[in-house]
Amino acid sequence: MQKIYKFLPYAISGVTLIAAVTLYVENRRQNAQLVELLSRQNSDGKKQVDPYIAGPVKNRILKGYPELHACYKAFLESKPAQKSGKLRIDWQIATSGRVISPEVVTTELGNKPFETCIMRKIAEWRFPEPPVQKYVEHTFRFDEKGEAEKATVKPR
Repeated sequence: MQKIYKFLPYAISGVTLIAAVTLYVENRRQNAQLVELLSRQNSDGKKQVDPYIAGPVKNRILKGYPELHACYKAFLESKPAQKSGKLRIDWQIATSGRVISPEVVTTELGNKPFETCIMRKIAEWRFPEPPVQKYVEHTFRFDEKGEAEKATVKPR
């Protein structure tokens, strides 16, 4: 009887690990299916857009521009050689609505403190809770007049 109790924690750990791996694989499969469905084209030749990305995500990004403008003002105060340009950032939105791993994809401004400030601001954003984890890629445009131009949100 003691031998059974000795191995019981290992058995429970094994079952838990198998369940976790199964859930992870299923989640990845569902995400792949969603990406496939969203990337299919309509009968009129236009790509389908994820309504979550086109609605709540786009609205949150637009509402966040004033926060990003503070980063841009600090960037301009550093008297950079290039004052206008695009900054493409991608991140994921967890099912809790929290931002995961914002990263610079491309930049025309090439200023690490500015990019870091933008990523920190985005990391603080909260989105409405999506049914599954979402990937977002957005190009922010900044110009010398201090105005950030709105850009389209690209789902993936």
